[in-house]
Amino acid sequence: MKMKKKGIILLSIILLLGVVISSFVYREVKKPYTEIINSNWSIKLPTTYKKIYSTDSGSSFHGDGVRYNIRIKTL
Repeated sequence: MKMKKKGIILLSIILLLGVVISSFVYREVKKPYTEIINSNWSIKLPTTYKKIYSTDSGSSFHGDGVRYNIRIKTL
């Protein structure tokens, strides 16, 4: 009976840890493209630009991929 309780507690801790880690990963993945450019290369894009085309190659083996964005300046 004690082993069953320990197993349930251990499983609950592992599931809770998985939820916490996945929430951090989701937050990082959903960053706006302009924020990623700013954090990687310290380039601040103006907010007056509008994205007119975007494509993503998806994740590669290392988790990175190629993204293309075309933006035009709006008035």
